[in-house]
Amino acid sequence: MGDHNERDINWLKFNKDTPRLAATHEVISLLDGNVAVRNMNINKFWRRSPNWIWADVDNLSDALDNVDCHFDIVKLSSTLLAFRSLANNLLLKRYTDYWEDMLC
Repeated sequence: MGDHNERDINWLKFNKDTPRLAATHEVISLLDGNVAVRNMNINKFWRRSPNWIWADVDNLSDALDNVDCHFDIVKLSSTLLAFRSLANNLLLKRYTDYWEDMLC
């Protein structure tokens, strides 16, 4: 999953041909035990709005102040983890209907 820019919007796209740097993310631990996630290629943080995940927050201080940028890591099984948005309490998943390669 890497960053993709279309119509001046940075969103996250699943694509087997995504360059390695575009698919590199940094998970930053927050003081409350949750995390913020930054795409290393465009240096922007993930943000939920309203039920899509965008990579459009510029700096850590803005991400820290915005609950839409905060995620919990949930253990689903011994080999599977998921991100849960603290803003709407929903697990992130690959959307497979109309926009087949986005993260929501």
